[in-house]
Amino acid sequence: MTDFSQARKNMVDSQIHTAGVVDDAILAAFGNVPRETFVPEPLQNVAYGDGDLPLGGGRTLPEPITHARLVQAAGPDRNSRVLDIGGGTGYPAAIMAGIAGFVTVLEEDRQFLDYAIQAWQHLGFQNITPAIGPLAAGYANGGPYDIIFIHGAVTEVPLNIAAQLAPGGRLMTIVKQPGAVMGQATLTINSVGNKYSSRPLFDAGAEYLPAFAPQPAFVFK
Repeated sequence: MTDFSQARKNMVDSQIHTAGVVDDAILAAFGNVPRETFVPEPLQNVAYGDGDLPLGGGRTLPEPITHARLVQAAGPDRNSRVLDIGGGTGYPAAIMAGIAGFVTVLEEDRQFLDYAIQAWQHLGFQNITPAIGPLAAGYANGGPYDIIFIHGAVTEVPLNIAAQLAPGGRLMTIVKQPGAVMGQATLTINSVGNKYSSRPLFDAGAEYLPAFAPQPAFVFK
């Protein structure tokens, strides 16, 4: 039988910390949240591996290293208002809820959202607000946000969602060109006057979030 507590400690010590994540609050969040709670039962024994985990419907739970590095780059604190887009079964929101002040979760799959709500309630999180709706639209009703996470790859940073950032706010996602194997973890900042600047942080692999996947090209015959 897997010792999940030890597996979680090993994940933090051997994967996340050694990848350059040194923020104590982030390390504590990854050390406290039971990742196995947020994956299908057949995958619980491999919940703390170093890869993405399939959740179904083209969705994945992000690998711990990429996830933690993105969180550290976002720089959340107890005053942060966060929008979490496409977090699936709710693990990314649970991590952020242990660091930030308030987390709004947008999900368009009711089954995922119901699963996440049950897990958050079981773990006692009280600073997470769920919302149902199309991921590609974002969720302006809860904004503006200090941090927005889009979980999964996109072909380009969606500016309609970046527009939901507060001044100085940060949008975190992985930008991957159509046909590419790897993408780039990308930070987008809302500067003075609602001007957006993006810069790559590091190479990262991720599946496209279906709502942001490249559209098939139309070919004339």
